[in-house]
Amino acid sequence: MFTKLASLLLLLPFVAAISVVAPTNAEKRQASTSYCGQYDSVVEQPYTLYLDQWGMSGATSGSDCASITSLSGNTIAWTTTWTWTGGSGVKSFTNINLNTGINTQLSEISSIPTVWDWSQTTSGTVVADVAYDLFTSNTAGGSNVNEIMIWMLNSNAGPISYTYSSSGQPVPVVSNLSLGGYTWNLYQGSNGANVVFSFLPTSTTGITSFSADINLFLKYLTANYNVAGSQYLTTLQAGTEATSGSATLTTKAYSAVINTGGSTGTTTTKTTTTSKSSTSTTSTAPPSSSTVPVYGQCGGQGYPGSTTCASGSTCVSQNPYYSQLATLLLLVPFIAASPIHERAVEKREVDATTYCGQYDSVTESPYTLYLDQWGLSGATSGSDCASITSLSGTTIAWTTTWTWTGGSGVKSFTNINLNTGVNTQLFKITTIPTTWKWSQTTSGTVVADVAYDMFTSSSSGGSAAYEVMIWLLNSNAGPISYTYSSSGQPVPVASNISLGGHTWNLYEGSNGSNIVFSFLPTSAIESFSADIITFFKYLESDFGLSSSQYLTTVQAGTEATSGSATLTTSAYSVVIN
Repeated sequence: MFTKLASLLLLLPFVAAISVVAPTNAEKRQASTSYCGQYDSVVEQPYTLYLDQWGMSGATSGSDCASITSLSGNTIAWTTTWTWTGGSGVKSFTNINLNTGINTQLSEISSIPTVWDWSQTTSGTVVADVAYDLFTSNTAGGSNVNEIMIWMLNSNAGPISYTYSSSGQPVPVVSNLSLGGYTWNLYQGSNGANVVFSFLPTSTTGITSFSADINLFLKYLTANYNVAGSQYLTTLQAGTEATSGSATLTTKAYSAVINTGGSTGTTTTKTTTTSKSSTSTTSTAPPSSSTVPVYGQCGGQGYPGSTTCASGSTCVSQNPYYSQLATLLLLVPFIAASPIHERAVEKREVDATTYCGQYDSVTESPYTLYLDQWGLSGATSGSDCASITSLSGTTIAWTTTWTWTGGSGVKSFTNINLNTGVNTQLFKITTIPTTWKWSQTTSGTVVADVAYDMFTSSSSGGSAAYEVMIWLLNSNAGPISYTYSSSGQPVPVASNISLGGHTWNLYEGSNGSNIVFSFLPTSAIESFSADIITFFKYLESDFGLSSSQYLTTVQAGTEATSGSATLTTSAYSVVIN
């Protein structure tokens, strides 16, 4: 788990306020203080209780409080009471984090015995889950690559998925899978930052008394879904992801142990799981011979890793069990206002300036907002203004308001451009998970589209050979086509194609410079979640698109010709894996 940085001058009072006494393993300890702060945390080894209220700003009102009620050996009991109103997003993920045994390669793990006994009382309609949440990385303490969830209860929530049914329900990639003595449906998707695997129990009443070896789930993914055994398990948490309603989750007994090689650590009481988290928190324990990276763990009782600090940094003690490497230049500003716990995917302050210039742009990594008013001269009058409203991890929100009169050509294509992962050959790309949630208000007759726009080239950064568009809305516009009907309507080269959980008509034509493939939905899609690579794979197999082509551009926006509209994107993300 990462914590925010501390100034050296303020360090002593800070550590005194948060440190805990090192316990003995056999001793039953009481730690019943109730915590309610947005990012409060309390360490009771081998665990940390985290109040991760990362989506609190999206609530009209509410709160989340939690406390540890007992700890005996490695069996912990804890409770959380929450109530949230307003907003459709997750507000909090209060959880118990395992501090020991992480940053171990999956191939080195022999077992992860766990027990979770819990109960929940609710008031009104609750949207939440109770789940284990695990993350893996290519390196010890590195960026997350896979998120693995084992749900115990789904209360009107839903797992992330690449594919959804016509009614909007996530579609499992495997059904009725038997693991750990229970039956599961497995879902696969992307949270915008990494691949997410979610095991949901087939029982609609959930699993309130769970005892199993979590390593069985990891082994299944290693054998069937290309999760490499060389990956490191960086995070193991269990808690409840709360969106709306009111509930009290009471964990009577929870334990988890990561065993490697011939180790035989076991859990001492029966346990059960809790729901899901969209956040990722990591504790770093690099090999003892390496240099600790900035923000990595560099010390603490029982810490086996390196204490060699990267240049220009120092090791800062956060509590008796955890010290973190911080840069000297960054130590001063943060501690007075910063909580102990900071989620890894943090909502960042962005440049929210409204831009209206013909070719204005603003970069908020990994994206750039482009105002591409390339057809401005063809308008009698008009304007197009846009701004970024938020960025959290790789999920961006933005808006554009435009009005154009005169001329029959496109005036502007205001869009979000992906800056990372491009100039990669198609055959090297495994997935391009994306989510786009948007809405649009219009005035009068509008001629426009809302679409992804992508280009490929025969060389990295070379001239475009193909343009591939995925339209989500067609407002009186029309795709480029080689063939038109007697009434002047474009004729698709393929109809009713099923890709990414939706149905499409495919058009092919030329813009005068390159071949254009346009996938148009049979009905508008305002909430889109899919893997874009499936569209490219279709073109490769059916229309001769070479997999040796380089994907040079991935953009998403609106091509505006005439009328007036405001396009509001509440959440957009795309990643090239």
